[in-house]
Amino acid sequence: MQKSNLNFLLIISTTFFPNFILSNTNVHAFFYLWYGIPKIDGQYMHWDHEVLPHWESSINQRYPNIGQRHDPFSGNIHSPFYPERNPYSSKDPDVLRSQFYEMKRAGISVAVLSWWGQKSKSYSTDTQGVSTDAIMHNILRFADQDPTGIKIALHLEPYPSRTVESVREDIEYIFKNYGNYSSLYRMGDGKPLFYIYDSYHIEPSQWQRLLRSDGDVSVRETDFDAHFIALWLESWHGQDIKEGGFNGAYTYFASDGFSYGSTTSNWNDICHFCYEQGLFCILSVGPGYNDTSIRPWNAHNTKDREEGKYYERMWKKASRAQPTIISITSFNEWGEGTQIEPAREVHASEGFSKEYLNYEPDGPYKYIDLTAVLSNLFIEASAAVENEASLSIKDDL
Repeated sequence: MQKSNLNFLLIISTTFFPNFILSNTNVHAFFYLWYGIPKIDGQYMHWDHEVLPHWESSINQRYPNIGQRHDPFSGNIHSPFYPERNPYSSKDPDVLRSQFYEMKRAGISVAVLSWWGQKSKSYSTDTQGVSTDAIMHNILRFADQDPTGIKIALHLEPYPSRTVESVREDIEYIFKNYGNYSSLYRMGDGKPLFYIYDSYHIEPSQWQRLLRSDGDVSVRETDFDAHFIALWLESWHGQDIKEGGFNGAYTYFASDGFSYGSTTSNWNDICHFCYEQGLFCILSVGPGYNDTSIRPWNAHNTKDREEGKYYERMWKKASRAQPTIISITSFNEWGEGTQIEPAREVHASEGFSKEYLNYEPDGPYKYIDLTAVLSNLFIEASAAVENEASLSIKDDL
C-alpha cells in the first residue's frame, strides 16, 4: 500500500473511529429472534412461514402454493436447509447458549438482533406476526450473564407508519428499557450502534431532523445519541446517507449483484466514499442465498454456496476494501438460506416431506468453522494495516 493511503487510513481511523479498529468488535452477524415451536411457544413461528406472493399477479399464477404455509409437523419447513438442532424456539435458553457459543467459536463479537418496534404498538410485528421486542429483555439478560461476552446491537426494521418522529420514540424507548444492560453494544465513545433497515424510504431531509444537531427532533448531543447506520442499496445512496446525517452505511444483502451495495465489485468505492465523508463502512458478506421456499419466483437471485467458495470470495473482497466492520448475513435467517448456523443432512426417505440442502461433505459446523478462519484473517489484516500506517506516520515525523 502506498504511504499516502496508509496515512489517510490512520487519520480516518483515529479521527472518526477512536478506540475502535483494534477493539475486537469488528465482526457482526445478523441474528433473528422470531422462531417458535409448539412445546415452548404454543405454535410454530417462522418455521411454518407462508409462501409469499409476487407483486405482479400474472407471476403468482405460475405458483399454486402462493399463500400456503409450510408444515413443520410433516418435516416441511420454510428453508432449503434443515437445522442441526431441529426447529427451535428463540426463547429456549439452551438454544441461546449453543448459539452464543457458536458465534464465539466463529469469531463473531456482536449479534445484531432484528427489532420490529415497541411491543405495545399495533404495527410491532414482522411479516409473520412475531413481536421480537417481546423477548428483548430475555436475550439481553441472557447475554449479560453468558460467558462468551457476545454483545447485542439492534437492527431497526421498517413498519408502515415509520417516520423520524417514530424512530425518535423508538430510540428513547430502547435507551430507557435496554440501555442499562452491559451486553448492549457500545462503540469506543460509549454510544450504541443501530442498523436502520430500508432507511432510504425516508428522505434525507427528514433524517436531518433526527440526525443533525440542529434538527427539531434531533438526538444529537442528547442522552439518546448513537451511531446510526443506513442501508446502502442504490448507487446514489451514499450521498443521501451523508446528507441525512447518518454515521455510516451497510450493505446487508448476501446476493452478490442483487443491489449496487451488495455488488462486491463496488465495495472499494463504497468504503472510499465513506471514509472521505467520515462515515463507517460496514460490508455484509454471506455464505449464499436461496429464498425459493418462501419466494419461489425469486430463483434468479439464488447464489449457490459452492461448498464454501462463494463465502470465501465475499470475505476476500470485503477485506480488500478495508471496511470498519464486516457483518455476516446471517447467523440464522433460514428462510433466505443465508444462515451459517449448523445444518444437518436429512432426506425424504427419513419421513421428511421434501429434500433439503446440506453442508456435506464437511458436516454441520462447516460455516461456523469457516467463519472462524475468515474472521480471524480479517481481524489480523485490520491490525496489520493500522500498525503499518502507524509506522509510516512515525517515519514521516
